[in-house]
Amino acid sequence: GSLAQCFCNLEELIVEDCESLKEIIERSDEMGNDDFSALPRLRKIKLYYLPQLFRLLYEGERSLEDPLPSRDCQLESVTLLSCPKLDRSLLKQPLVKELIEEDYKLAT
Repeated sequence: GSLAQCFCNLEELIVEDCESLKEIIERSDEMGNDDFSALPRLRKIKLYYLPQLFRLLYEGERSLEDPLPSRDCQLESVTLLSCPKLDRSLLKQPLVKELIEEDYKLAT
C-alpha cells in the first residue's frame, strides 16, 4: 500500500518550502490507482513556496486537471503562494471550486 492510504481521512493538505518538488502526487501502481484517489475526504490543498512545482498529479499522459473517474468529489479550494511554474488555467471547475492566489507582501 502507499503512504496516502494511511491518510484516508485527510481533509486539508499543506505543502510548503520544497524547492525541488515538481509534482505532489503520482500514479502509484500498474492498476492505474493513484494516491489522489486514496484521499477521498481531501477538500483543501495549500501550496506555499514551491518554485519548481508544475503539476499536482502525474499520470503519464494525464494530470490532475483531466477527468478522474475515481474522483467523484470536488476540492473546495486550492491556495497558492509563490508557485510560479504551476499552470493555474488547469485548476478550474469542476475539479476545483475556488482557486485562491495569495500575495506575499514584505513588511515595510
